[in-house]
Amino acid sequence: MPVRSSKPIAPCGAGGVVPTIDEVLRYGLAAHRVGKFDIAENAYRQVLNYDPAQPDALHLMAVLDSNLGRHQQALEHIARAIAVDGSHPGYRLTLADALSNVGRGEEAIESYRQAIAIAGDLMEAHAGLAAALHRATRYGEALEHYRLALALGLTDDEHLENMGTAAISAGNSSLAADALWRAAALRPAKATIQTHLGIALQWLRRRSDAANRYRLALALDPDFDDAQIRLGQLAFGDGDVVAAVAAYSAVMRRNPDHAEAHRAYVQSLPLLPGYDAATILAERRRWSDRHARPIEQKAVASGACIYANDRDPDRRLRVAYLGGSQLFGSTVIHTFLPLLEAHDHSQVEIFCISDLVKGQEDGFTERFRAVADKWRMTVGQSDEQVAAVVRNDRIDLLVDLTGHMGGPRVLVFAHRPAPVQVALYATMTTGQVGYDYLIADDRLVPPSLEHGYSEEIVRVPFGYVFRPQLGIPDVAQSPAARHPGRITFGSMNTLAKVSDQSVALWARILLQVPHARLLIKGETFGASEGRAAMLARFRAHGIADDRLDLRAPAADYVAYLRMFEEIDIALDSVPYNGVTTTCETLWMGVPVISLASELLVSRYGLLILSAIDLGNCVAYSEDEYVAKAVGLSTDVNRLAQWRQSMRDRLARSPLHDAPASARALEVEYRNLWRRWCRPI
Repeated sequence: MPVRSSKPIAPCGAGGVVPTIDEVLRYGLAAHRVGKFDIAENAYRQVLNYDPAQPDALHLMAVLDSNLGRHQQALEHIARAIAVDGSHPGYRLTLADALSNVGRGEEAIESYRQAIAIAGDLMEAHAGLAAALHRATRYGEALEHYRLALALGLTDDEHLENMGTAAISAGNSSLAADALWRAAALRPAKATIQTHLGIALQWLRRRSDAANRYRLALALDPDFDDAQIRLGQLAFGDGDVVAAVAAYSAVMRRNPDHAEAHRAYVQSLPLLPGYDAATILAERRRWSDRHARPIEQKAVASGACIYANDRDPDRRLRVAYLGGSQLFGSTVIHTFLPLLEAHDHSQVEIFCISDLVKGQEDGFTERFRAVADKWRMTVGQSDEQVAAVVRNDRIDLLVDLTGHMGGPRVLVFAHRPAPVQVALYATMTTGQVGYDYLIADDRLVPPSLEHGYSEEIVRVPFGYVFRPQLGIPDVAQSPAARHPGRITFGSMNTLAKVSDQSVALWARILLQVPHARLLIKGETFGASEGRAAMLARFRAHGIADDRLDLRAPAADYVAYLRMFEEIDIALDSVPYNGVTTTCETLWMGVPVISLASELLVSRYGLLILSAIDLGNCVAYSEDEYVAKAVGLSTDVNRLAQWRQSMRDRLARSPLHDAPASARALEVEYRNLWRRWCRPI
């Protein structure tokens, strides 16, 4: 903070010594730098009393105001300084910092850019602009200025950590890991740096290294909840649900109000033995009572639930699909996109609400944008802010697409921003206030099982669509035909679904079919530790290592589909069935044996297989599941016939009829809207 005036000021010391403005400001600045703010302020005010337009004094007062939290005064002082000298880059920088402090982000960004336009090598301006762009979720632009600040000599750990988190959000995991390694070298004892480094390594599929970083973060700070949750999520993804639940429970013991830990805990329960539908509903209601109900009560008390929507029962409906950060990309290109494309826009105006940032979007995201009438980006916004977006758009029906994945936006529904709020593609009851209805087929939630749901069940036949896009490989000859005398079972479901119950059942099948092998795809199988863990789980049931073929994830989608060429019979995970994976398996000609129970998560196999007239591949007990798999393994001719006819079965099924599913949904949307429009 240089000062530039040598103009004399009125005497302030003994002996008639007349200090200059420069000397008084330097005296104040020296005190300022060591935290003696009262002395600094007296010096700056002495100068301003003498010359109210002295720009350096105004500038330093603005900096001091910001240090003391007097943000409005800071803006006033720095505006006066710029009015005197608008070409000083430091003044523009301080203005930008002050604007950032009061949440005027776009104005701050413009002021940082003005400082850089005056002095392109001003390191602090690039660092400030990077941070402001980061806060605005403009991660790609932020990274450019993080890099420039580094090139200009800024190498503190906080800057490097922020650069790493921006790179994670932008989808550049390699850059993130590089920045965070450098931050960790500068400050190895900072738990947040180690955790963020773990996240970057996890995205790079270095799961063991990521786990070590999370453990190191917990060693540095045993109460650091984020690291504990990340460790739990990693364990969950590896199929170690017991370890995941233990991690979430540890956070909940320390902090009972931690909504994310509690949500992850509840989401894991169906994979543990002993949790029936009633128990899961009770646990989810406990989650709702602690985290969602207070939000709903506040919304009701504030009048937010008094809606301005036009109650015309027959007008075009405004339907918003809440996709969070997990949808509107390649993951649902075969499932939700066909349904969205089939909507009748004369009946429904489609809004898509997305937390995807630019780095996470893929080539398919533009197809979703093209179909939507309105696209709302909410990345970085709070649940309350997202609810405000819904309310301001006067949405009639808010539809959750993320609950089946334990999406982080479920509390938006507790704010009740729309008159009608619906769960679609659910894998269990939400148990949460704010969800009025759950859309499901009779097979998913038969009337006899409705007692396990907090929502009113709205019945739409099938309602799930699978329409593969171009570039899908042709169906190959069955492995059993290519290698007589050998059968290959397989599972392509995520490892989180490969429960202990699944392993026990699959081991029973292998023991009864001694010439068979089991191919399993898993995120962890690229590392020896991951393979060893799965081999040990089967070894405990008497299955030798050479009976298993453990595959790391394929390089791309086509390579993934080609893995099915090596599978004769797919074994659905228990109790958490596959959904999209099951459809992909069938499309590649491979039959699926599934086990249905009372849990919704265990009934998607029944839904899909019934749709293609293969209900005989659905079992209702563990013994029947094993018997069906063993029996089918002996019928090589049927396997060959099914393999060649499976695509045609799917293509002729309700699963392939997106227009029919869209019309059925629109009918129910209209019915729900009319119910709301009825006079009270």
